[in-house]
Amino acid sequence: MDDAAFYTWIREIATPFGIRGGWNLYGSCDFDFRNTAVQSVHTSQGGLVQDAADDPVIGARVQLRKAVIVDVDPEGTLGTQIFCDEFALRTRDGLSVIGAPTRFYSRWIGRRNLQASGFTAFAAVWHAVLPSDLMTISGGDSDALNALRSASEEGDGLFVEFCTYFLSPQVPQSQLAQDFANDRPTPNPAYGRIVGTVGVWHQSEMETIPVGRRLNPAAQLQHDHTTYQLNPSVALVDPERKVVALDLIQTFPEVNESLAKVNLGGVIHYHSEAPNGPLALIHGGAEGEEVHTLGPIEYDQAAYERQSGLVDVPFSDEVGPLLENGRLVLIQDSAGAVVLAEQDLTVETDQRGVYLQENEEQSITLKVHEKGKTATNSTTVRLRQYVTTNRSFSLANAQSAIVEVPAEAELPAGGSLNLSMTALRPGTCILVFLPPDEPLNSRQFFTNIRVLPEDNYDHVTDDELNFQLIYQEVLRYYYFLYPAMNEEFDLSKELKVRLRAQQIQEVIAKSNWNKWSYMPRTRELSDGKRKLLERWCEKVLS
Repeated sequence: MDDAAFYTWIREIATPFGIRGGWNLYGSCDFDFRNTAVQSVHTSQGGLVQDAADDPVIGARVQLRKAVIVDVDPEGTLGTQIFCDEFALRTRDGLSVIGAPTRFYSRWIGRRNLQASGFTAFAAVWHAVLPSDLMTISGGDSDALNALRSASEEGDGLFVEFCTYFLSPQVPQSQLAQDFANDRPTPNPAYGRIVGTVGVWHQSEMETIPVGRRLNPAAQLQHDHTTYQLNPSVALVDPERKVVALDLIQTFPEVNESLAKVNLGGVIHYHSEAPNGPLALIHGGAEGEEVHTLGPIEYDQAAYERQSGLVDVPFSDEVGPLLENGRLVLIQDSAGAVVLAEQDLTVETDQRGVYLQENEEQSITLKVHEKGKTATNSTTVRLRQYVTTNRSFSLANAQSAIVEVPAEAELPAGGSLNLSMTALRPGTCILVFLPPDEPLNSRQFFTNIRVLPEDNYDHVTDDELNFQLIYQEVLRYYYFLYPAMNEEFDLSKELKVRLRAQQIQEVIAKSNWNKWSYMPRTRELSDGKRKLLERWCEKVLS
């Protein structure tokens, strides 16, 4: 297929996937918050505040400034990430929280809207931190912001967590195909809903996922002949306030475009204690087991949008001492069915999106938590690698593995280990972590990995280093697959590229990799091709 045929082919519909070049071929990868504002604040001293007359931070504008959203695997859905230069929360009177966040990764991707189709039916949770040395808080007369500043000074910064849901592209695929056939470069951004939270972060916690007692789905449910399950939740036991704080930001689905939540009737938060054996995930009085009701869960749409899914459930002095070793469950009151059940051990890494060059060695840090706390005993974690290159999904073997890793890792007491891996061949994969008793086919805990080819051009002489070579080996790929770049300048035109040689050097520099301005935004330029392009730019500039 020649270039002209490919140009047409990638803009056509391939049933049932849609436009071959994706739902937003002319997209820029930009990500931002629109019409997003502070709805409420909650402090241990002042409780819940929703009125700007009570605290001027209510109504403050919230933004992610200079942010891009890209996938580790360009054909996958499990490894989306957001690179962002600035998180900003501002009022018109100058109150603010401003900081440089770490990288956001998609977590807990799950079905959220039972009647929607495509990715509109799904949601994801994003979590990053604003380290203290990269953040400022101007509290003014806001009790909430001043309390947040004081608490963050005692900690190590702030976390930012949000959930994206009900996202929908604006232009139908048929209209896109027609526009493309008429040579109209139509962008197709997706718009949706966001709820989120800002709170205090400590270095003992993770950066990219909330740390707490994990509650996982435990039942298949029905709504209007549609089978579904709840999404995960995290619980934190706060003995000072005598509450179990639940993070339900992704837990309860919506039924349709009205965004009304599913109605399970009364959902009760229980604590189950079995002093003489494994903890049972049932509601009842089985021999050797006690079940304690902690209280009902408020999960309707109004409560969700008011508090971003955060719910406090008080507990009594009688139950308090039992919480540390017991197991938390959510039970549908009318049916007595356990809908969420606590999982004792979790294995996670903050390096959720790993890029390597072929033959490169790199390590990631695995962390084991038991009931939301650092594991005190050693833990054996099994590793399974699934190859995802070119939309495949298969268990890796010696011939197909993308990275070389051991079959298992022994994490010592303290629950942390640097796991080394070596890139074997170009491609993408996910590396799954299986704590003890985790089913072999589970993909609950994993990282996304992409290995870029070596692309060694050291044999190319300066005389051979011309624009035709640069276009064929580097720029042509982006010219066709990411045509939004051509809106800035045409990558196929030598003069326009030569005039921007210095700018190209700056944006492709490895020191720029974590910033919004890095190019290519997709982060798939290999070291070898970067070196070749830098050589050509240097030749032009000299």
